[in-house]
Amino acid sequence: YIPTDNKVVLDASTTLIANFEIDEEEFKNIPRGEYRIVAKINDIESEEIIVRLIKGSRPDVDESNLFMRGSILLTKRKISEVLAIGNKMLSLNPSSIGALILIAEAHEVAGNIDEALNMYYKALDEFEKQYPDDYEGPTYIQAKIVKLEYEKRETEGGAQTL
Repeated sequence: YIPTDNKVVLDASTTLIANFEIDEEEFKNIPRGEYRIVAKINDIESEEIIVRLIKGSRPDVDESNLFMRGSILLTKRKISEVLAIGNKMLSLNPSSIGALILIAEAHEVAGNIDEALNMYYKALDEFEKQYPDDYEGPTYIQAKIVKLEYEKRETEGGAQTL
C-alpha cells in the first residue's frame, strides 16, 4: 500500500503490524511505563497510540508474542528462525496448536510437503483432544491438509508418468 494523500485512514478492515526489531537484551533495559508512539512515513503522520510496557512482561516466553514473531518472520521466509520459535513454543507448551501450525506453515513455505502434512495432522489431533465437542472443527487446518494432500498426489502422479 502506497499512500497517495497526506492522510491515511485505517479502519476496522485494516490490519497493521508494527515490528520494532527491539533486541531482547535491550528490551529488558527499557523502563516500564507508558510510551506514546506516532508513526511517520515521509510527510504522513499517524494518530498517536499508547503502548504500556508492564513490569515482568516477557515477550520471549509468551505464546501469543512468539506466534506473532514467528508469523512475521514467516512472511520474510526466515524458515529456520520460524522453526526455532515454533519449537520454543512447544517446549513451553507441548500441546500448543499454534506452535504446530506455525511449524507446519514454515515447512509448507519451504516446500517440505511431508513435514508440513505431518505437523498439520498433529495440530488437527491436538485440536480434537482439546475441543472434542467442536463439531465444525478447525477448517483452516483441514483445508491445508486437503490442499497439501492434493499437491502431493499431483507431484507423485506426475513423477510416475515421466
